[in-house]
Amino acid sequence: MKEDGNISVKADMNIKQYAALFSALADETRLRLLALMRREEVCVCFLQEALEVSQPKISRHLAHLRAGGLAATRREGKWIHYRLARLGKEQSAVLSAALDQIAKTPMAREDAKRLREAQRRSRNGEPQSNTISCCEAEERHA
Repeated sequence: MKEDGNISVKADMNIKQYAALFSALADETRLRLLALMRREEVCVCFLQEALEVSQPKISRHLAHLRAGGLAATRREGKWIHYRLARLGKEQSAVLSAALDQIAKTPMAREDAKRLREAQRRSRNGEPQSNTISCCEAEERHA
């Protein structure tokens, strides 16, 4: 934070980039996704399972987060893993504080519980509860 109390952001951001950033934050599903990614990289199939929404909806919201500069990806074979993007120091501090508060909400705690359960099932070779996941499909073809 600057001495005057204002939050500094990247000096080279233009108004369209600011609009994309704030638009990315202005949705419940996207906030839930960010809360799940705040501490670890997560495969898209686990995000789908945790939020109990369709893969196209998850992908659409993740694309919005990427466009807003909030999410980054890593490809592993045909699977895509999402994580929070690297932000400036101040931006990261503000987003982290907000996500820590969001993570305390009942809905976010349930999302995190479903995420951990889906990851546990995958590690144990058990099927996912609602959908076939990309990680599960890989284990079947291995």
